[in-house]
Amino acid sequence: MTLGTKWSAVNSGRGARHRHGAGWLLALLACVQGSAAAHAQRPDATLAAENIDVVHLDWVVRQLDKVPPFDEEFYLVMRMASVDSIRYAYGPRRVVSTAAGERAEIDGIVDEGRAVPHPLSRTSEYAIRVRPLDPDIAYLFRFTVYPRHPPGSPPRSVRVDVVTEATSNFGDHIMYDAGVLAAQRTGYWGLVTGVNFYALPINRDDDLSRASPAEAVLKRVSLFAGLSFRAFRAPAGMSDYYVHLGHPVLGIGVRNIPGLPGLRVGTGVMWYRQEDDNPLVVRLLVKRDVYLSLTFGPRLDDVLRRRRR
Repeated sequence: MTLGTKWSAVNSGRGARHRHGAGWLLALLACVQGSAAAHAQRPDATLAAENIDVVHLDWVVRQLDKVPPFDEEFYLVMRMASVDSIRYAYGPRRVVSTAAGERAEIDGIVDEGRAVPHPLSRTSEYAIRVRPLDPDIAYLFRFTVYPRHPPGSPPRSVRVDVVTEATSNFGDHIMYDAGVLAAQRTGYWGLVTGVNFYALPINRDDDLSRASPAEAVLKRVSLFAGLSFRAFRAPAGMSDYYVHLGHPVLGIGVRNIPGLPGLRVGTGVMWYRQEDDNPLVVRLLVKRDVYLSLTFGPRLDDVLRRRRR
């Protein structure tokens, strides 16, 4: 069975049937706990084979087992026993003030449908394929669970709301790079390494086709600062190192270029020191040259935490 999301519209009149009580919720949570105790192993190999992140939902505490990724699809997997079906809808959360107090609502549904059984699962797991979430926005996931009921009895439902946020941090604005650099006027070329700074948080697996023009530019173009530390070719009289580390470079980089997946093309200025043509001048002169570079590298968080988001 191919795991996917079944797109369907929500019947507007269904809300009247979504009345639930504490007894039904307690019975539902008991089914969850019983299923979790009976099946401790999660068969995620089928989902992992698609190279899509998997996030699990704990019905008891109504929380996810980890922060979901932003700007990329992921599977939300939940374990539930003795149910007929699970319907869902999600979108940005909006807090509404009423006479009875504040309540959370979905401010524009991103997706809705029916959760499908986990393929090859023996643990009563269901899964939905979640569309890419924007970073640092609270999302409300609303589930309507229909427990199994005896023949002839009316169907009942239990509504469960889960709020989550695909958060970003400082490391999502920075990418480490390494590659080769070639200077235009001097004919210098060598290795280069440095960091790219982005105005918006970056996910290397994001799909920029869904981004606005301004967002696509800000997520492609970065400010690059680094050093060229190993010369394969250099003009006569050029100092091997500028600050005993390498030749400083400063410029811009562009990623997600068609035909160059995973690579970043950059241009900017490289500073270096070189002997003066006048033999009577013994000091090294500071000069600069325009460069082109081709680099690649993981996010800085991947290097520091050594884990995939």
